[in-house]
Parts: sequence; structure tokens; C-alpha cells
Amino acid sequence: DKIAEKFRLTEAFMDLTFDPPAGQLEEEVGKIIGGIKKTTVRIEETKVRRLVTLLPGRPNVTIGKDDVSPEPWKTVERWESKDREFEIPSSLAVTAEGDIVGTDHENKCLQFLDRDGVFQKKVNLTFKPRCLAVKANGELLVTGNGHKIHVLDKQGRELRVIEVPASAEKDETTHGIAVDGLGRIIVTIGYQVFVLSPKGDMCKFGDKREGHYHLSSYLQVAVNGSNQIIISDGGNNNLKIFDPNGRHLFTSVTRGSGPGQ
Repeated sequence: DKIAEKFRLTEAFMDLTFDPPAGQLEEEVGKIIGGIKKTTVRIEETKVRRLVTLLPGRPNVTIGKDDVSPEPWKTVERWESKDREFEIPSSLAVTAEGDIVGTDHENKCLQFLDRDGVFQKKVNLTFKPRCLAVKANGELLVTGNGHKIHVLDKQGRELRVIEVPASAEKDETTHGIAVDGLGRIIVTIGYQVFVLSPKGDMCKFGDKREGHYHLSSYLQVAVNGSNQIIISDGGNNNLKIFDPNGRHLFTSVTRGSGPGQ
């Protein structure tokens, strides 16, 4: 009975075969999709350091998950020592108008691009800039010169210099920098994090000893909408999150190559 049932279910099946069209298959496909073009790309053996603008309007993706990553939209500059070319673009920021400002570390300058990546101008500095942040009023904050923060206007003209006091790392320079919703400047020097208020008050945290406040000497900093301070610790391969007063909340991720590492 089972054999009879299988025969009844398959008796209408047909054998199908496919005969490829005469001529070159590539030519036939080319007629459908508008032609296939072969392009030879010349690859030069040179160092290339670029700023890449990501495709606007693309939804957020999780980097490192299912091989999904943002698609480059436009490469705006390459490595050199001329205007419109970078040598180690160590940091960048976006102004309220949508323009891009990049720090050019080795060329000792800032480079200004419009929102489409078109070069506007270069502002020369007397030091190698490390990181950059933009205040709510449009002022630019630049690190990399001893224990100083250079404050520039929107056009790149220097307005003043902020000295960061009481750093334990005498030979280190200002590095990571951010501005929170309270108008406070958060800046790193070595393993220490300094929080400077508009009123002139300051708090600091960070320690070489093991514990929640243990930090290495290579730090980047960001803030979120709750004014929590987020430290990316390159030496310890982790992220540490602190409240606005510098109290440790939790440590996230560890060294490795797995999820969350």
C-alpha cells in the first residue's frame, strides 16, 4: 500500500533538462544586465591612510556579527604631506553644521572638510594633535601638547589654552577628550581621567594599581546621554563606565576574539 501511495504522489513528476544557449553564456547574461565590463586596477605599494565617510541612511549594524559592516561611501583623503592629504588622521569631530574636522598628527595641523568630504582649509599647529572634541558653542578642543587643551574657534583660530593641573604623569600628554551635556570637559593624561567643570572645579580618577579604577596609559573617552563617562582602555583591552562624578559603575568586555571581547 505504501509503495502504491508513493507511486500515486510521484506519477505526475517530469524530468526537466536544460540546454545552454548557443554562443558564450557571458555574452547572453551581459545582454540582460547591461553588459559586463572588465577593469584593470593598478595597486601601488605605498602606505595609505584615509578618512572614510560611511553611507548615509544605512541602518545601524553590529560590527563583527555575521560578517556585517558599514559600507564605505566616499574616501576623502589619502596619505601625504600636502593640503587635503593626511598622515595619521588620529581623530575627528563633526560640527553642528555637519562639517568634518580631522586631526592630522604627523603634519601638525587640522583639516576642515564639508559634509560631502570636500576640502575647505588647513589650520597649522605648533604641536602634533592627538584628539579633538566640539563644544556646544562650536569651539574646538584639541589635545596633544603637554598638559594643555587648546581651544579654537569654528574657523580654527586659537582663543585660549587650558592647563590641566595635578597630573601624576609628567611625561604624558593630553590625549582622549570629550564634552558632556553639563558642559564639562573630560580629558585623559596617561592613566588619569580629569573632569573639568565650566566653573573651574575639577575631579580626577584613575590608578595604576589593580582594582576598579585601574587604567593603562592609552585611553579614549566618550560620554552618553546620562553624562556617564565611558573609557576605552587600549592597554587593558576593556571598557570602563563611570558615573558623572567618576564613581566606577562596571567594566565591560575582556581581551579575546570571541563575542564581547
